Amino acid sequence: ASGCDAMSGLTPEVLAERIAEAQKTHKLNIGYLGLSDISPEHIKRIAREAPHITVLELSSNNLTDLPEEIAGLRYVRKLHMKYNKLTRIPAVLVKFPQLQVLELSGNHLEEVDDTVSQMKHVTELDLSGNLLRKLPDSITKMPSLSHLQLENNRLEILPDSMDELKTLVRLDISTNNLTFLPQSMGKLKKIQRIDAANNQLAKVPPCMGHCKTLKEFNVKYNDLVEPYRVKAQEGLVRFLLFLREEEERERLEEIERLKPVGTEVGSYVEYRCKAEVSQIVKLEDGDSISIDNRCWIRSGHTITKVGNTIYMFGGIITKDGTKSNELFWLSTDRMEWHNQITTGAKPCPRDGHCAVYDELKNMLVVFGGRSPEKKRLNDVCCLNLDTWEWIRPNCEGNPPEPREQAMSVVMDGMLYIFGGHGSKQRFNDLHILDLSVWGWSTPTTTGTPPSPRQASAICLSGSQIFLHGGRNNA
Repeated sequence: ASGCDAMSGLTPEVLAERIAEAQKTHKLNIGYLGLSDISPEHIKRIAREAPHITVLELSSNNLTDLPEEIAGLRYVRKLHMKYNKLTRIPAVLVKFPQLQVLELSGNHLEEVDDTVSQMKHVTELDLSGNLLRKLPDSITKMPSLSHLQLENNRLEILPDSMDELKTLVRLDISTNNLTFLPQSMGKLKKIQRIDAANNQLAKVPPCMGHCKTLKEFNVKYNDLVEPYRVKAQEGLVRFLLFLREEEERERLEEIERLKPVGTEVGSYVEYRCKAEVSQIVKLEDGDSISIDNRCWIRSGHTITKVGNTIYMFGGIITKDGTKSNELFWLSTDRMEWHNQITTGAKPCPRDGHCAVYDELKNMLVVFGGRSPEKKRLNDVCCLNLDTWEWIRPNCEGNPPEPREQAMSVVMDGMLYIFGGHGSKQRFNDLHILDLSVWGWSTPTTTGTPPSPRQASAICLSGSQIFLHGGRNNA
């Protein structure tokens, strides 16, 4: 059919009138005309005569798709296509480089495909009034999305990765079939308004009590159980406080339920630690890998306690004699080992190193040791316990000579290294690394120093360092 036949409402006179208006306002309105399609010829004319259109109004037509040629309107920032007959999001929309607002409400969309993740600049997405039952994880990959409207659909579930919507400010999921909200919504950092009214929610994730930026949270007309229903009626501040208290109550119940049972062995209590053999872990790039959480028997490793968590790094694995650079951790609440995935400049495998915790930077600091090639080390490697990223700082000053089985403590942002075994001798020198500026220094001490030694026991009490035992040159 010709352009005019297919678009009976868009006569040459009407098109000329709308183009003339767009030349002045940069807004093209060809909505409310009952159009079943838009011909490439008309698009080419529009692009030629009004190339700088920023707002395109196509609402209240009968469109089922858009032609490829429409990508020529490259300055479009707002596209309104509500009340058409779309069954899918037109693929050509990813070719709009400046698109920020996309309105697709009142169509016949039954699913959203992964192309939405390519819409890097869209800040407002309206998919309300469609036939959606679920959303793909890719919708959480839209880096600029601040407003997401999903009301009046048939949604039964939301993506587990909702927390990846780092810029989300407003979310409307009202009038759907949701029975629960994902735990990840408690990690939405910028969310201000959530409308979850008229669903089938029995509870709200207690972790959502930590949504500090939240100004409005509507959960009316759900199936909330007590005390959620009553608390939700007491106002936002009290409801969020209740959720935080509920989270703590559930946490304590879970600790009690999973509390390990120890066996008395003389004056000690022995625990058999658990570990999941094949845990599937999702990486940041979307891939998944299988992790073996078994922490094999080893020697020459370090353990460092931070709160109720114990971190274990490196060592020689007894069963095959290999050296490790894996990081394991366990919570003393559950006594279950976890093999932690880390990024960054990971240390080489080693044993005989030392490791301490710097609470000022919340990081694990590893020094020295011996590599698989039997080379003694004097490098410094730091693991950020918030991001699990290793760094290798460029330290100024004169570092200690390479050594293994040195002793270390940390105090007020200062790392103290004493003794250890070098390539030809044992040491009794003291070195200090300022962790704020990454600078080595060698202090002047008085009195009688300890004899050169390795593998001593060391601890900190107040401003004093206590040293005991070890192996000397005798």
